[in-house]
Amino acid sequence: MARGDGRVFRRGSRFAIEYYGPGPAGKYKKFREAGGLTERGAHALLRERLRQVANDRVGLQKFIPPSMSRILLSDLLDDVLADYERRRLKSLRETKNHQKRVRAELGKRPALSVTSKVVEDYIARRQLEGAAPATIDHETETIQRAFSLAHERGTLLFAPSIPKTLKRNGNARQGFLEP
Repeated sequence: MARGDGRVFRRGSRFAIEYYGPGPAGKYKKFREAGGLTERGAHALLRERLRQVANDRVGLQKFIPPSMSRILLSDLLDDVLADYERRRLKSLRETKNHQKRVRAELGKRPALSVTSKVVEDYIARRQLEGAAPATIDHETETIQRAFSLAHERGTLLFAPSIPKTLKRNGNARQGFLEP
């Protein structure tokens, strides 16, 4: 198999494909994935993957390996909690509370499908429910931390821009009480 070509082969009763594509470090490596029940479907998937690799090569669109497309947002949020436990941060309990709502609404989505638009829609729903702007910001901060941690560790190739509702210290308290 030449590097530019892929191949379809039988694996038990199903078909599988094999091709070369850019790995996380940028070096080309061999990828194998299930191609389906029919040979025609496997060839179609192989053509699609080779097109994605070619688009990455010319700089049109980043190639996303199949393993990254299976990662859920809840997996990334679990990594944040594990990181906070490892570093023994005092904000672990608060972070768990802020993640509850995010997990309920966005946790089952693939991480690659959580874009700025999805988070903006989440913010709009929370505002309609009457949640405080600071609460919404804390919830979106856990999403941002999940993506930045995944990007640092190489789990994902990119971290999307996550919008916020407040300006920094926009709702800071003003004035002091006398004793």
